[in-house]
Amino acid sequence: MNVDDFVAKLDGARKAHKGWTARCPAHHDTTASLTVAEGAKQAIVVHCFAGCRTEAIVAALGLSMSDLSNGHEWEAAYEYLREDGSSAYIVDRYRNPKTFRVRGHLPTPADRVLYQLPAIITARSAGLPVFYVEGEKDCHTLIERGHVATTNVSGAGGWLGHYAESLVDCDVTIIADNDQPGRQHARRVAAEVAGYASSVRVVVPRYGKDVTDLFLAGYGLSELDPLPEATELQDVIAANVRTRKVDWGWKPYFPVGKLSTVEGDPGDGKSMLTIDLAARWSSGAPMPDGTVHDGPMRVVLVSAEDDPEDVIVPRLIAAGARLDHVTLITGGATEDDPFQFATDLVALERYCVVNDVNVVIFDPLTAFMSSTVDSHNDLQVRHALYPLRAFATRTRTIVIVVRHLNKAGSNVKAIYRGNGSIAFTGAVRCSYVVAPDPDDPDGRVLACVKSNLARKPPALRYRIESTPDEVPYVTWGGPVDLTAQEALDGPRKWTDVDDERDVVRRVRAMEADFLRDVLAGGPLTWAEVKTLGKEDGFPEHNLRRARADIGLVQVFGEGGNRSVRWALPSTSEAHLPTCPPDVPPYTGPQLPWASGQMETESEVDSHPDECTVCGQGPVLRFYAPHWTVRCVDHDPRDFHG
Repeated sequence: MNVDDFVAKLDGARKAHKGWTARCPAHHDTTASLTVAEGAKQAIVVHCFAGCRTEAIVAALGLSMSDLSNGHEWEAAYEYLREDGSSAYIVDRYRNPKTFRVRGHLPTPADRVLYQLPAIITARSAGLPVFYVEGEKDCHTLIERGHVATTNVSGAGGWLGHYAESLVDCDVTIIADNDQPGRQHARRVAAEVAGYASSVRVVVPRYGKDVTDLFLAGYGLSELDPLPEATELQDVIAANVRTRKVDWGWKPYFPVGKLSTVEGDPGDGKSMLTIDLAARWSSGAPMPDGTVHDGPMRVVLVSAEDDPEDVIVPRLIAAGARLDHVTLITGGATEDDPFQFATDLVALERYCVVNDVNVVIFDPLTAFMSSTVDSHNDLQVRHALYPLRAFATRTRTIVIVVRHLNKAGSNVKAIYRGNGSIAFTGAVRCSYVVAPDPDDPDGRVLACVKSNLARKPPALRYRIESTPDEVPYVTWGGPVDLTAQEALDGPRKWTDVDDERDVVRRVRAMEADFLRDVLAGGPLTWAEVKTLGKEDGFPEHNLRRARADIGLVQVFGEGGNRSVRWALPSTSEAHLPTCPPDVPPYTGPQLPWASGQMETESEVDSHPDECTVCGQGPVLRFYAPHWTVRCVDHDPRDFHG
């Protein structure tokens, strides 16, 4: 059934911005509370804001849930056999989009086997080589050409240590996929198989991404080249990249295989919101806007603030979570030590691969970063988050990190409200803020600050209710016409001049912090500072003001004025040229600051490179409140003459 046929069965259907609205057939509806839209993985998506379940809506129309689904196109079935030839499990491959599903449930890791295991046993006794590839399709490419081939379920990253025992005394050739994850996976498999097999070699297709591409291009096994050592750069030829669409755990809010953030002030419901999302993913329930997903999914919650017994689990129960699909990480691999990215992320990745985890939530982010990382230093933050981004890509999980807001207050750009460096927001693909609902004193709003993968989705209202046992849970409202900036600023109106001055002071403090961050590693030219400031949204005239506020100093190289760089005041004065102590009085042009007139920045900029006290250079230009040009020796902050 297509969406037009479905809408034709509804009463009061009207075209809306992204679909249709109509009266819900599952209850006495007078307000057109039903929305209908076309979905990506499901042909028709329906949602009743009065709370009616999708099953009840389609049943009221005389339809079934299958009428809503466009389904996936089945392509092939791969049966994994035990040594005795009995069936262990079957993996179905679908296309449009490509996906894999295990019939029933995937066995526990200890009961999983290599693909084509009886053929491996035969190859060992007959002295035939065994090829290991990354997927079942590649296996059959080789099998059709008379070779023995094997792989493991879940592809790259799904290798388990006991698989190597099945390759004892075999001559194994590992064909790596021609991309960085594929090469990394092949090296790992080779290292573990080396202790069991008679011989191991690792090769990579000279053309194409995998061995199937190699044969489709008209080549054979002679075009397999030895895989270079691990010291190679992580590169891939663009022509060999197999493109794919972005997958979504909740379209277009939270993508698969990427980092996303949820930010807010304490008490605004960040953790409650992520628990509600975890419950929906784990149970298979529709998302807050009524869209469906590929659940039930397995979820991992890594929390550093809430207790599992009396906070997290009761809230999961109230939200309707499937508890056997939710894992709580309460500490690191070392007993009594907290979870840390630097030491425990590898173990978490292994857990996610083995247990087919789909969602990982860290609450809050900074609790899991090393104490040596300066959260306000752009470079350090980007280096600290790189392993987490790689983790999301390799595990193909929805990774959400929770952050607190800074104290900048309203009227500051929403993208700068996250606590710490702007690099946190730069590293993620989607960022959201939770804030009080300006139109509902008890409500809250989830609004998009940034989305690199799709248009910004609409903001959504939600409220935090409580069960009779005082356990909080989230109830969702409809979309709200608010931006993240409007949600953070709220309905506040200026009524006090002191409030305005307070905001100005905070903004100037942020500009000063930016200069301290970018100059922490050493002096930079003003052109370099301007470029960095433009990237982070700081205009040059604001940076000039901040330059005077914190008293940046000029460092002169051998090229004189052409080699001027700007440094923090702490820069050693041994490297700064100074004014000679015995110079005649200065008789050149003067700025009228001494007579009480406040000159503009342009007048300070146009003054000659001469100190207004001694006439010597090099000079510094001081803006508010000094409005003068001085050499280092006659700095107006400590020399007044």
